[in-house]
Amino acid sequence: AEDVLVTEEGGANLDVGGTADVELAAQTYVSIGELTDTLSKVRLRDGRIAAVVHGAARSSLQVDVPGSSATASASDGEFSMLSSGSQLSVATKKGQVTLSARGRSVRIGSGQLSLVEHDQPPTAPQPLPPSLFLKLGAARAVTQRAKKTTVHGETAPGAVISVNGVKLVADDKGEFEATVPLKEGANTVVVE
Repeated sequence: AEDVLVTEEGGANLDVGGTADVELAAQTYVSIGELTDTLSKVRLRDGRIAAVVHGAARSSLQVDVPGSSATASASDGEFSMLSSGSQLSVATKKGQVTLSARGRSVRIGSGQLSLVEHDQPPTAPQPLPPSLFLKLGAARAVTQRAKKTTVHGETAPGAVISVNGVKLVADDKGEFEATVPLKEGANTVVVE
């Protein structure tokens, strides 16, 4: 069995075999797969990482998602990767990342983003939006008897949204939906 690192509040920074520095966001689940002179493997079960790959001779960082065919690899540059349930997004800040899933690979260049949804092939890389806008669906009735409600909205494709602290990723059309538990009395739903 593998050891899994889970970050609670805050996060953590890892030096992965001298190949890359990987920053783990809060509530991220990762494990280290393989460390050799030429390859460092990280498994991202859930959450968000930001990696800086140093570009050392013939070494690369590979990040895979257990239960999915998705794999991201880079030998130099900076990228972020978010795994949330059945969605995965990879955004490249500098350099190039190869994202593969279901027998298809795409190269994501600087300032681009690609998504993998429900273990499908990756989408064609798209430019990262210069800013993100959040559009929410209409609010429901003030008095509600149900113990949960659904929040839905639109933003940029692949954007990370937090609904009451639970992170999710917008799909390739920029749409998202989250079910929020309610308690008796007044409730506040925070969407960021």
